[in-house]
Amino acid sequence: MNRLTVQTAAIHDDSATGLDVAILFAKHRIRTTLVCEDAPTAERLESIAKRAMAGDVDASGLLSCVTDNAASLSQTDLALSARNRGDFALSLPMLSPTDIPIQFHPPLSACPLIELDPEGLSNASREGLERWFSDLGKAVCFGNSTPEFSGQALLDAYQWAADILLTYHSTPWEIDEAMEDGGWGQGACLRQDQEGLEKAYHRRRSRQGDPRVCQVAAVDRAVKEGRLGRQIGWGWYRYPGGGGPVQDPLVEDLLEEEAWLTGIQRTALSADEISQRMRLAVLNKAKALVDSDRGTLPTIARLCEHLCQFPGGASAVTRALSPDNRDNLNTELERLGGPLIDPWTRA
Repeated sequence: MNRLTVQTAAIHDDSATGLDVAILFAKHRIRTTLVCEDAPTAERLESIAKRAMAGDVDASGLLSCVTDNAASLSQTDLALSARNRGDFALSLPMLSPTDIPIQFHPPLSACPLIELDPEGLSNASREGLERWFSDLGKAVCFGNSTPEFSGQALLDAYQWAADILLTYHSTPWEIDEAMEDGGWGQGACLRQDQEGLEKAYHRRRSRQGDPRVCQVAAVDRAVKEGRLGRQIGWGWYRYPGGGGPVQDPLVEDLLEEEAWLTGIQRTALSADEISQRMRLAVLNKAKALVDSDRGTLPTIARLCEHLCQFPGGASAVTRALSPDNRDNLNTELERLGGPLIDPWTRA
């Protein structure tokens, strides 16, 4: 097929991810309309976008935030609509099928990968999308989006492991320090503060009907108390004056009190044990995804590196899941086992 040309785009999602995608498009000289729920939201997001593109006057003029009925968007070259699971449906009139499932992973400025479900696309269309996203600085990982993209499944396992550590063992700063010392790019709790605690909370709530899901009452309580993360200055850490993270002794009290109320005996873990449990949780999910043909090993390994910031990167994941190392990995997983690694046995 001819090279894809996109000059105009409409994004029907006023979340942080929707705004990040709109800014990405505008910076690449695509005239972009971000459709917002109401006028105050549109005004607020447009102000944020202008600050984010302050050094690029041309890009700033290419992004506008509007409400649903503010403009006709039927003539855009590309449309993105949010789906219930946190991913998007991508529509381009020159491609069939429309409503192609696609997943962007925040922060877009740091993650070079996107996931796209190629079901029904011709090889020429796949190649055209790969080239177009490459021009935006993004590499496409093709994979099945049912029941969810592999990247989201890996992030769920990563976050679940951190939630279990918080509930049964450690404080946020113990987890983060152990992960940073263990070669992870960032601690899981600091990361959750940056992304917003409510994001993982809503993902957990969507699984509440599954009897295999263990409860992490202390983590849920943090959200219910309004600890939503850095955006409001209060999450697993405090951010006085909008500055850097400060340990909050009230968080430790919350974890201890919920453990007492729910009959959990909290036990301390060493830094190496904390990092190893995070490692095993991600590898367990990666193994399940590969074994169920949800993605090739190279693709899953790249997702582990860029989404979970896995120590040693994609090559470390590939080595751990190689036939020579499978028995050792299975032995380690069996030693811990059960919901302390992954409460959802399906991939």
